[in-house]
Amino acid sequence: MVQLRCISVRQETPDAKTYSFRREDGGRLIFDAGQFLTFVFPIGKDEHLRSYSISSSALAPGRLSITVKRVQGGIVSHWLFDNMAPGMRVMVHPPAGRFCCGLEPARPVLLLTAGSGITPAASMLRSLADHGSEADLVLVHFANSGEQMIFAEEMGQWARALPRLRVIPVVTRHTPCSGWVGPVGRISGGLLAALVPDLAMRGVYCCGPSGFMKEAEVILSQLGLPSDLFTTESFEPAVEQEDVTSPSSDVVHMIQFAKSGRSVEVDADTTVLKAAKSAKVHIQTSCGKGACGTCRVKLLSGTVDIRHQGGILRREIDRGFILACCSRPTSDLVIER
Repeated sequence: MVQLRCISVRQETPDAKTYSFRREDGGRLIFDAGQFLTFVFPIGKDEHLRSYSISSSALAPGRLSITVKRVQGGIVSHWLFDNMAPGMRVMVHPPAGRFCCGLEPARPVLLLTAGSGITPAASMLRSLADHGSEADLVLVHFANSGEQMIFAEEMGQWARALPRLRVIPVVTRHTPCSGWVGPVGRISGGLLAALVPDLAMRGVYCCGPSGFMKEAEVILSQLGLPSDLFTTESFEPAVEQEDVTSPSSDVVHMIQFAKSGRSVEVDADTTVLKAAKSAKVHIQTSCGKGACGTCRVKLLSGTVDIRHQGGILRREIDRGFILACCSRPTSDLVIER
């Protein structure tokens, strides 16, 4: 892990702030635009791990930023909003993630975002601008209102810095006195087809609330976008389930953790992550639903049902890796932990 020091906090909207950091040792933290960091926050007596997309340019030396929206019931987002200040230090795991279009995109790009999902797109656009890119880019960003639109003032700067970028902000709630003059409406096939007529030939990078992304995937498929051109990113925490205490169905599997020498019997509905927690075996985790890849472990023997959301590549699975948070046993297992 690396220790970062907060150097500035900037208010973006009434419920979102950007936190900028430098490495405490003065070095650079190399990352690709669109990647995320997993932070370790000591809050009270507990450590909380959270993954946040980097929102700053990958080409800006010496500093990086995350932009976090305060969410109802969010322990960490509320703590950050109320406590994080310049001079404070925090530990982070290395950058990770594959939500990246690169500095020389192979095809035209559509960045389709909502709410705080604009943060990795901001990193991509800032990096592309610093690179002097002439890529064909479209940003369609949804916010509840103009007041809640993160980076609203910067969008014009991005459009001026990137000659082939079209920025299309959309609000979902509109009142006559708001002064909003842009598109209004929720995501729909008709709206997207009107805003981006050539979307079916673009590489689409979609980030936002899970419901927004699921709806976007269905809509874009109906509009002719091939599934391999649709990439998502999300760090909404999964719902916590009760710890495993004993098998609860007729199908029982033994999970052994090779390095720790521990084992536990679980039913077929129990994830490897929950089994590890029951056996007192530590597996680092963050999103809890197979999106971030933090909980990747090596499966030494056995088979699992893995239902991830992009946090692992097919070639990694072929090499025996699984994501503990979204893998359930279909046989006895041996895990390299």
